[in-house]
Amino acid sequence: MADSMTLIESKLIASDVTSVDFTSLPTTYSHLRLYGSKVTTSNYGIYMRFNDQNSNGNYNVNYMYAQLSGSLTASQSGNTTALYIGDTFGGQNGAPLDVLIPYYRSYYWKPILFRSAEEDSWYGGGGYWSNTGSVTKISLESAGTNGIKTGSLFALYGIE
Repeated sequence: MADSMTLIESKLIASDVTSVDFTSLPTTYSHLRLYGSKVTTSNYGIYMRFNDQNSNGNYNVNYMYAQLSGSLTASQSGNTTALYIGDTFGGQNGAPLDVLIPYYRSYYWKPILFRSAEEDSWYGGGGYWSNTGSVTKISLESAGTNGIKTGSLFALYGIE
């Protein structure tokens, strides 16, 4: 799928925030990949939005959630205002995040694949943004005020 990945932008969070934005995305890549290490002291969901679209019905996601205790849960969020991509609970150790956005410039709905983890659980799934425009802005948002803590790191790559 990919010949090479190029760093577009990285963000090291210097103070607690509710959201992180990647703007003015270049149109020279075929796909985008976002990596992150989230640090928080509370258990907040983290969501992704494209191009400031937050109307109900713009996003759909299916995901699985597994705990070290052995429980496994499958869930679906349809017709939502953002894509749920996992919880941010990671204590002071951080929690990994990996999101693939293939064909972000296409004239079709935009699929995503994601996986994330926290100290005792794992999330994985996929979804889509039901819009045919190019992705020009990516926003990561915490469900709680200032839920993305100092020390979190996010890096957006373009894939040729």
